[in-house]
Amino acid sequence: MPALDDLRMLSSLGRWPADVEVWLADLSAYVFSTRYLNDDECARAQRYRNARDAQRFAVTRSLLRQLLGKYAGQPAAALRFVYTDRGRPELPSAYELSFNVSHSGDYALIVVSRCRAVGIDIERVNPSIDWQGMLPLVCTDSESVLLSAAAPEDRTRLFFDIWTGKEALLKTLGHGITEALQKVTLDFCDPARPLIVVEDPSYDELRGLRLGWLREIPFHSACVAWAQHAGGAAHMFA
Repeated sequence: MPALDDLRMLSSLGRWPADVEVWLADLSAYVFSTRYLNDDECARAQRYRNARDAQRFAVTRSLLRQLLGKYAGQPAAALRFVYTDRGRPELPSAYELSFNVSHSGDYALIVVSRCRAVGIDIERVNPSIDWQGMLPLVCTDSESVLLSAAAPEDRTRLFFDIWTGKEALLKTLGHGITEALQKVTLDFCDPARPLIVVEDPSYDELRGLRLGWLREIPFHSACVAWAQHAGGAAHMFA
């Protein structure tokens, strides 16, 4: 049964504010269980054709429920999500919790804050992937130029850092991913704090966000995003 014992909170090390808490789970350490899931979540798990994918979904959602229950002071199974127009579960505003989830393979990340909107993304850095073929979807012209100028051995990692950074940004504010990746450019003039360049005025709110990458997970790129100024939580999950 999934339990919080093996869920590890990552140290910020100055990478993100103290009120932003990032949790890492190795999903392979857990067995399949639907104890904390509601009927809709159980049905969703059963729709997966691959048993491993079903296990990863059920474990991730179970851990999310237990963690949010701990923050909210409520039993995990009693939490009731509401859903946005894009199908993202949220907690009612009375809980004042912003959260986001991402998983790739056997790793899941959960970010929670009581003070500001947050988002997170993780992708496996696959050296055999045709990332050049994905440039029109993921990268703006400026980012493509940056990748071309990078050392050949650094390009795959840099591509995935751009990808996870942009997805974390967009998830923080609940934007659709596919249609919005071209709306923002990450300028790595300062690799520690890349500049967020908004290409479409309708996405100006992205300027108020910040990014931090996680390097603790082997063979993966992961990024957390947060609102620079605290002031209430946006309740998002993807």
